[in-house]
Amino acid sequence: MSGRRSGAGLVAEREIREYARSRSFRITTIILLIASVAAVTLPAVFGGDGSDTTDVAVAGGPPGLTDAIAAAGTGVGLELRARGIGSPGAAEAAVADESVDAAVVVSGESAARVVVRSELPDDLGAAISQGLSLARVRAALGGAGVTPARVDELTSPPAVDVSVIDPDRSPPSGDTGIGVLVAVVLYVALLLAGTMVASGVAEEKTSRVSEVLLASLRPIDLLVGKVAGIGLMSLAQLLVAAAPALIAALAIGAVDLPDATASALGWGLVWFVAGYALYAAAYGALGALVGRQQEVGQVTAPLAMLLLAGYLAGAYAASEPDATLAATLSFLPPLSPLVMPARIAAGAVGPGEIVLALALTLASAAAILALGARIYRAGIVQTGARISLRTALRGASPRGA
Repeated sequence: MSGRRSGAGLVAEREIREYARSRSFRITTIILLIASVAAVTLPAVFGGDGSDTTDVAVAGGPPGLTDAIAAAGTGVGLELRARGIGSPGAAEAAVADESVDAAVVVSGESAARVVVRSELPDDLGAAISQGLSLARVRAALGGAGVTPARVDELTSPPAVDVSVIDPDRSPPSGDTGIGVLVAVVLYVALLLAGTMVASGVAEEKTSRVSEVLLASLRPIDLLVGKVAGIGLMSLAQLLVAAAPALIAALAIGAVDLPDATASALGWGLVWFVAGYALYAAAYGALGALVGRQQEVGQVTAPLAMLLLAGYLAGAYAASEPDATLAATLSFLPPLSPLVMPARIAAGAVGPGEIVLALALTLASAAAILALGARIYRAGIVQTGARISLRTALRGASPRGA
């Protein structure tokens, strides 16, 4: 080995070169990139005519009813466009031919009827009811001699000044969704990266390439280098797929990101590294036990189930970040990489808890790496039938350590 370059570093460089050149890696990256951008842009392109305006026809009623219904729609989060129409029959016909979404037919002082094609949405019904009430109040005030300016003053909602006593206890809206999203992305990324490590180890073992490499490298260097190289490529693949999708979403206004998004994504990246360090060595060690490439899925199934449990726990923690169970699970190293980011997004943990959970996870990763190196050393040089985990733990290999 030339200079001071470590064997693990050389193996990592080799893995990066091989995966960057591989057809499967490039195809997978392109598919992830297209899928992520399409998931953001297609709903915006094919999600209708792009108009969220609800049209309402109004027949009869007090003066100013159309304006009152439109104003009430704003209050419930709807963009309503109300217009007067000549008669109840014309209003119903407009609904039937889909010129409008609903029609309000008013007869007398208190009788009103709403006509829709199928069903009346709750928010639209609330806006129409509020608009009718507001128009009648305005008409009554005007009839009592109140000036129009005074009518507007009495019927307009007052300005409300909100005072927050403890802002740190009130996480920004949308954090639950961001927490679930981070848990999903971390679960998929860790599962794919771990499977890549196990498959790479199994391929080198079954093709006898590992025997050539072990002639000049220590088993621990081979395992660490493979884990590091594949981890860097997995992280790069994740960024290549996610960054354009996020840029496209912001460009077309498809998402309204909550305040905690940047922090949540940053911590998600940190926990991906910690989670990968925890799981990748285990995946690599188990990959060395197989006798055939097709057995990778069988030997790594327990790790896949553990990751699935972590994802489910992370989704739970996103919705109940302060629950005792969520807090407990966020400190268990196999689950921390998927649970703690969700609680961080919800603002339910402090810096001390994050540092403690990270320390426990990294310490566990170091222990698993040491144990995984022993399993890897015992299994990588033993070809033929699959060897058991117990045999590998005992270091039973015909070639020795």
